[in-house]
Amino acid sequence: MKKRIVMFAGLLMLITGSLAAQQTDSTEVKKLEKLRKESGVDPTRVSTRFVYGQEFLDPKGSGFSYNNTFKLTVGVGAWAFSLKTKARSTYSVGETNGKFTNGIDDFTFAASNTVYYKGKHAINAGIEFVAPFGSPAFSAQSFLLTPNFTYAYTISSKLIFALNPQYTFTVAKAEEVPSVSLVTIRPFFALFLPTGFFAVMEPRLLYDFKAEQFDVILSPILGKGLGKGWNMIAFAEVPVTNNRIETLGVMYKFGIQKNF
Repeated sequence: MKKRIVMFAGLLMLITGSLAAQQTDSTEVKKLEKLRKESGVDPTRVSTRFVYGQEFLDPKGSGFSYNNTFKLTVGVGAWAFSLKTKARSTYSVGETNGKFTNGIDDFTFAASNTVYYKGKHAINAGIEFVAPFGSPAFSAQSFLLTPNFTYAYTISSKLIFALNPQYTFTVAKAEEVPSVSLVTIRPFFALFLPTGFFAVMEPRLLYDFKAEQFDVILSPILGKGLGKGWNMIAFAEVPVTNNRIETLGVMYKFGIQKNF
């Protein structure tokens, strides 16, 4: 399955250039800009929306995890404010039998602002704050802060390139919990089509300063605008390095969102 996803990601990158090169009229340009805004893949385009998703993670040889995700984003001018959490369920494999553990994940609060938007260039700056309000079995027992920055370049009305560096670090934590110092860099291409389909290819680069460990995650995304502000989206997160494969495994996610 992992090889198939990687092959799909490569195919997605090959067809992106030819599709984006096709001519579009002014009506289609407006339609594509609306799709770009409502898709949620570009942080420089702000909208109010609610997203519900289902995640399935399959770590190597250690059971599985199933999550229901909830995220509300409120757009106010160039500002976006969001709150998200998950209802989590994991199945762990024991020596004699398995065990389910259920609970609520920590809560993530975020605020961002599109500080620059002119022509083909847009810049968004934001910050995320994770509060350890989740169930004991799933809480990180740490307050985490993630300042982030997104630069988006509009190649054409159908195709954009964006770069989103982030830095996550611990603000406060329980004594026995290790601190976090993690850099994440998300370069990605996003393709939007007049048919309402959109696709993203993202190779995510991570470096953990505490563990002195480098990881790569491939994340292909495919979505469809359904009209009246509704979108559906499916994607996968495929770890390339062995450590991520064994601890997290491949994640598959399906979601539906409503823009207001």
